[in-house]
Amino acid sequence: MQERVPQHPLPPGYKIGTASAGDGQRMAELLNAAFSRTSHNAAEWKNFATLSPSFRSDLQVVVIAPDDSFAATAGFTMHEHESFAVVEPVCTHPAHANHGLAQAALSEGLHRVQRLGIAKAH
Repeated sequence: MQERVPQHPLPPGYKIGTASAGDGQRMAELLNAAFSRTSHNAAEWKNFATLSPSFRSDLQVVVIAPDDSFAATAGFTMHEHESFAVVEPVCTHPAHANHGLAQAALSEGLHRVQRLGIAKAH
């Protein structure tokens, strides 16, 4: 990841943000819609965000839609000692597809891990 990651603009009304433990319902709705599931829920996200030793809210990049829902996400788990990040999940809510939102979230996350000195992302 030594090369410069390009910025990807968002459509009007969308903005980049981060997901914290309190965003469980919005994250569950995004993941369920994007992956055609019903298994994700707010408690699951809160558990991950509060109990996972590798969770960093600043690396859970989301694209927030004009209605304040989560339209896309790219989550990064940083492994400092090995100097790499794992990227997962990356998805877009079907209602917001084909606007480059996941690409914008991914680009933003890559910029963030680069600034933290991480050399690779998988």
